Amino acid sequence: MQPRTSLLLARIFAASINLLFITCSACLIGLTFLATINPPPADVAPVRVDTYPQYVITLFLIAAYAVCLFMLSSLGILSLCVLNSFLLSVHILCQIAMLIAQLVAIAFTVTVRKRVHGKLEESWQEHLKCTPGSECEPLKRFLSSEMLLIFFLCFFLIVQVCLLVATGYLAEKQSSEERSKLQREKDEDDD
Repeated sequence: MQPRTSLLLARIFAASINLLFITCSACLIGLTFLATINPPPADVAPVRVDTYPQYVITLFLIAAYAVCLFMLSSLGILSLCVLNSFLLSVHILCQIAMLIAQLVAIAFTVTVRKRVHGKLEESWQEHLKCTPGSECEPLKRFLSSEMLLIFFLCFFLIVQVCLLVATGYLAEKQSSEERSKLQREKDEDDD
């Protein structure tokens, strides 16, 4: 594959992923806003979820993640339009920070699962919805939504790593192009 073709493909891939992330983050911001003004009914827990402080904290964290993802993707689009190695490097550093945040979110979700499941089972047993030894339907729904959340977090983590590789490739190529251009200008000035 020609170097220019691979560079063009990397730019198209990075731009597409950044546009996908902008769209997803805008939708996530909208959903968070809707969940704030109209909380879901008491389906997973015996009482409305907006009475739990964890609900407010979760909404805040999701909104913060969505805003950061929106800003990061906007920076990615800007750095691809301007094609400046410094902007691409800043974008790479921000992507690394976002990857670390995603890894922490996945680790947190996986580690608190058993404790949350136990609390949900206890609260439903008090309301006679779940009896010991039988399958608890609200908990089953919670588990499926939780698995979906973990799947999406892992999927976006993989896509973010692919974007990081493409952006790193672009930054390296742009940096070497800028260096060679400066070297040519220096050689012309010396003559």
